[in-house]
Amino acid sequence: MNLETILTHYLTAMLWTEELDTDYDTSDVHSDSVTKAKEDIKAFTSDCKDLLNGWTDELIGQDFWLTRNGHGAGFWDRDLPNSQEITKVCEAYNISAHVFTIDGQVHAEY
Repeated sequence: MNLETILTHYLTAMLWTEELDTDYDTSDVHSDSVTKAKEDIKAFTSDCKDLLNGWTDELIGQDFWLTRNGHGAGFWDRDLPNSQEITKVCEAYNISAHVFTIDGQVHAEY
């Protein structure tokens, strides 16, 4: 697993699910929000390390964001190994992040 790839796709999913007033990319995400995302990704992938075989880093990042924030798609939505079990682990991380912009930077507040 490559945590940086997971992070990139997690942040990308965050940006495309939120309706921000302009187009942003992952370089626009505030460092505090990136740090929090990294911490959560490390903990989540550690909790799921035996369940994530067969999943790409891209899907892990995207589905972690989608599942933990209650979007209509996520881990459970795929025909891949352990999807239901991974969803259950993700429930411990379920939150609704408040995503907003200040001075051209994107912030995620948990």
